[in-house]
Amino acid sequence: MAETPFDVFEEQELGDLSGVKQERILIPPTNNVRVKVNQATVATSKNKDYRQINVSFRLTEGLGEKGQFKNSVIFERMCYWANPEVYEAESKPEKSRRFFKNKQHLVLFTQLLDACGVDKTQVKFGDALLTEMAGKEMLVDIGQKPNKFTAKDGTEVDEMQNVVRRIRSLPTESQV
Repeated sequence: MAETPFDVFEEQELGDLSGVKQERILIPPTNNVRVKVNQATVATSKNKDYRQINVSFRLTEGLGEKGQFKNSVIFERMCYWANPEVYEAESKPEKSRRFFKNKQHLVLFTQLLDACGVDKTQVKFGDALLTEMAGKEMLVDIGQKPNKFTAKDGTEVDEMQNVVRRIRSLPTESQV
C-alpha cells in the first residue's frame, strides 16, 4: 500500500465559498512608522532585464493612541538592477533614460540598505543579503497610490494601495 504524503484527517464540510472576497487594509498616510522586515524575496522580469526585491514590512507599533494597524503588513517592490542597454536606450523617452541613468530607480533600495546597516560601497546581492535583512527594524513613511488592474475574472479594479515612500534607520535611542 502506498504511503500518503500528508496527514490523513476527517473531511469537513465548508459550504459555499464563492462569495469570499479579499479585504485589503489601507493604512492612512503616516510618517515615521516603526516596521520590521518580515521577508525579502527576488523577482526578475520575463525578459530578464529588470530585477526587484519584494519586501514585506510588519508594523511593530500601532498608529495613534489606539495602536491601530499594529502587526499589519505592507509590501513594497524595489528595483535593484535594470539593464542599462534597455532602460537607457535612445529609443526610450528622455525623462525615462535620465531616471535610470541617474540611478533614481535605486533610491528606495539604497535607503533600505542604509537602514539595514549594509556597506553600500561593497554590495553583493544574494541570499546572504536577503537573510541579513530579515528581522531588521526601521522607520518608514507610508503613502498611498492608485492601483488599477484587471482581475483574473476580468473585473476592472480601481483601488488605492499603500506604498513605502522613505526608509531610514531607527534612532540610536530606539534600538534595542
